[in-house]
Amino acid sequence: MKFLALTLTGFLLFGGAIVSGYFYLNELGMEHNPWYLLISIIACISLSAVCMLLASRIKSPFLSNGDETTTFENDPSIATTGLKNTIEKQNEIIAQWRKTNHMKDKMTMIKITSNAQKQSNTP
Repeated sequence: MKFLALTLTGFLLFGGAIVSGYFYLNELGMEHNPWYLLISIIACISLSAVCMLLASRIKSPFLSNGDETTTFENDPSIATTGLKNTIEKQNEIIAQWRKTNHMKDKMTMIKITSNAQKQSNTP
């Protein structure tokens, strides 16, 4: 319940900041100095951020039986298998990249050599 209350309060305060911003811009258009609206905008945004931060730190109320979270960290077999597969894929990509660069360098050298031979053969 606390989670929902803080979240709703945060959204309402943010909405209040938007409404205050509208009135602030209206007053500026009439060439008044609405400093109190500027202070209310800053206060609403700050309080909204605090409410959302506090709501995010509350344990998840929607998980049953008090389970914290279900991440890959809780199941080491999933985490290590996925990590090994990722590392193997990255190693394959790196090997292919090196092979491609090596072939590119070879082709560049062949091109340079053929150009040099053409230039030396022309009178």
